[in-house]
Formats: sequence, structure tokens, C-alpha cells
Amino acid sequence: GVDFERVMVEGDDININGVATFADGVLSAASFPSFYLKGAADLSLAARRNASGALDVTATGAYFNAGPAVLQFTKGQGRSADNGDSANPWGAGIAATARIDRLELRKKVLYQDASFDLKRGADALEALNFTALNADGAPLRVNLANTGNETGPAHRIDVRSSDLGGFLKGVFGLQSMDGGQGSMALYYGGDTTGLSGEIEARKMHVVNAPLLARLFSAGSLDGLANLMQGEGIDLSYAYGEFDYGDGALSLRDFRATGPSVGVTAEGTVSLAQDGAIALNGAVAPLYQINSVLGATPIIGDFLVGRKGEGILALSYSVNGDRASPNVVVNPLSALTPGIFRQLFEPANTLPETAPQPIPVEATQSE
Repeated sequence: GVDFERVMVEGDDININGVATFADGVLSAASFPSFYLKGAADLSLAARRNASGALDVTATGAYFNAGPAVLQFTKGQGRSADNGDSANPWGAGIAATARIDRLELRKKVLYQDASFDLKRGADALEALNFTALNADGAPLRVNLANTGNETGPAHRIDVRSSDLGGFLKGVFGLQSMDGGQGSMALYYGGDTTGLSGEIEARKMHVVNAPLLARLFSAGSLDGLANLMQGEGIDLSYAYGEFDYGDGALSLRDFRATGPSVGVTAEGTVSLAQDGAIALNGAVAPLYQINSVLGATPIIGDFLVGRKGEGILALSYSVNGDRASPNVVVNPLSALTPGIFRQLFEPANTLPETAPQPIPVEATQSE
């Protein structure tokens, strides 16, 4: 073994001071009262390898940038990448306890008073308990549990927040939603690949969504299109199920409703650069008024069709490159009872091409 009785690295953007012990070529124990890397960490760290070979880590301090780790988790869908190399950077795993004043995720999303306990084995995340407050004091709680299922996903991550939009931005890099009180469940592991889940939220504001703006324009809903390009629109409720893997996001039974519009969507979006998109659904203008008769038993089901649509709704399809997709709206569908409206929606699938990887964002600010 090798004992480093003093480790000191100092510079304009770095200040590391502590001790470390190595045995058999790997870290056995370490203590760094000062561990500062500009843009990455300002912590006090202690670590010790336990009897099973996993590393127990305790971290307390003013700041930590977890963005790169979050990006790696979502890219790998919770698993270690299998690149044919027998070397595993996680070794036997890690157990971490941290109390951080300011925690940064992707896209510079900041949380304060962050507390998390994490356990990761050699292959996948095994335990997680995370709580924090966003910049406005809204609480976020994330917990990992085993599903207990013999088949299907082995793990479930439950997310509850008064700002789901901030969480989606910090974890997946999505920037179109502000606010959102509700919950999200993520499933992974077991005999499945990728991530699957569902989301349910209330009281959100949608901004910076050029695809929605184009959809509204194609349906001659110029007022809504102008809102999307400026102030954005309010949504009262949203629900959807999704799968995430191989660089693509698949939506099922997605619906969102608000005072000015109701939208449904199903299909697939490739998240790779210059990836493809294939979505279809319906847009119901003036949803709050449009959907009143939809609450009437039997008649409402006939007139409205799927939840999230209205008596007057325009069927649409979106396909092609995500950067400049083809948007088609069928105005005749507005005259069709909801139960028959899906006949006007063309079947949409992504082209049969090899899956494209999610673009790697190398900067720590991600």
C-alpha cells in the first residue's frame, strides 16, 4: 500500500488539501477537508472502502455540480455502459451521503439545502433518497424503490415536486415547461432496457416550444401561435406515459389541457442531433368552453373521443427532421365526432434506421 500523508494542489481554480491511502492499486481511504474545483465542487470529503469493496463517501459543503453524473445516468438508463471493456469505473460500487448548500444539475438548474443518500452497485443504481428546495423554496423529493416484480422493471424512482418543469430541465435538459405541481415515476432495470414512466402535473406554463407554435399556425390558431412565441400558454393539467432509450422518447396517451387549448399526442421523437419525429394527435382550441359537453355521460364520449380533446378539435400529424418537421392539420376533422376523429390521423412511425446516440454534452454546465 501507499500512504499520502499530505496531498495539496493549489491554483486559481483549484484548492485540494488532505490525505489518502491506496492498497492494491485502488483508493482505500481518504480525507479532504478542502476539495474545491471551480464550477465543480466546494466540499469537505471523506471516503473509506468497506469490507465488500464498495466505497463509502461522505460529502458536506457549499456547492456541488451533479450535472455530468445526471447526464451519464440518463444516457445509460441507470446501467453501466457495456463497451466490451472488463474495467468498471464503479468497481464494487459506491455508497454516498451528502449535505450540500447548493446543488447544480444540468442546464444550470440550482437546488438549495440538498440532502441525498445514494447507493450504486457495479451495474446500476440501487438506492436513492433525495430532498432539496428550488430557488423559490419549492420542495423536491426523489426516492428509489424496488418494484418486487419478477419480470419487467426492477426499480422505480418516484419524483414529487411543486416545480416539475425545473426537474425535467435539470435531469433531461427539457426547457419548455415552467412550474408544474405533481409527480413522475421512472422505471428501469430488471429484464428491461431503457427507461419508462409516467408524469402527471397541474398548473404549468409552457414556453419556448416552437413545434407547438408551428402546429397552432398550421391550424390557423394564430392567437395561440403568437402566445407560444411570446408569453407562452398556461396549462391546467397534463398526463402522459413514455419510454426513453436508444436516443428516442416515445409518448403514449399524452394529453394536456388549459383554458385556451387542449392537446393530445402519441408517437416518437429522436433526441439525437438531426433526429426524426413522428407524432399525431389533436388540438382543441378554447378547451375550457369546447369541452363542456364532453362531461355529459355517453354523449360526451361520442362527441369528444379521447381525454384532452374537445367537441371541435383539429387532427394533426408531425413527421420528418426534428429541426424542421412537416406539420399537417386536417381542418375537416373539426366537423367529425370525437369517436371517429382518429380516422383522420395518419399512422406515424420513425423511419427504420439504426438508433442514434443521445448527443454528448461535454461541458460541466450541462
